[in-house]
Amino acid sequence: MLQILRLEDYAAVWDIFQKTFPKGYEAEFQCAWLSRATAYSWAAWQDGRKRGFVITSYQESLENSYHIHFIGTHPSVQKGGFGTTLLHKVIKQATAEQKHVTLIPLNNERLIRWYEKQGFSFFGKSIVSPYTGEEENLMLHKVK
Repeated sequence: MLQILRLEDYAAVWDIFQKTFPKGYEAEFQCAWLSRATAYSWAAWQDGRKRGFVITSYQESLENSYHIHFIGTHPSVQKGGFGTTLLHKVIKQATAEQKHVTLIPLNNERLIRWYEKQGFSFFGKSIVSPYTGEEENLMLHKVK
């Protein structure tokens, strides 16, 4: 079951984030949480517990798109379809508004292949993360 992320979901989302993402992204997570587009940021539930989340914001400067800052699932349910369900929810909403979806795949080859299977591709734009200092390449899911 999907539900829009609420303020009271913070502790559960933070717990999943810490178990899923490498060190160095904590400040970026905090900024993303505070600037999230509430209608586009979701939690996935199973058996009364949060199992995954997606934090998204509207970004005029990034191809007039919805930008996925973080999408993660609890390690105990990874590869169980929660991430795909969350991603497809954002894509469906954005497509209904004729908006693209962008994200940064953290230079992780496994994630890059997964995003490519979901219709994302690199489009020649990169940014330097103010949090890690690394150059990160953007991926885009174009409105069809």
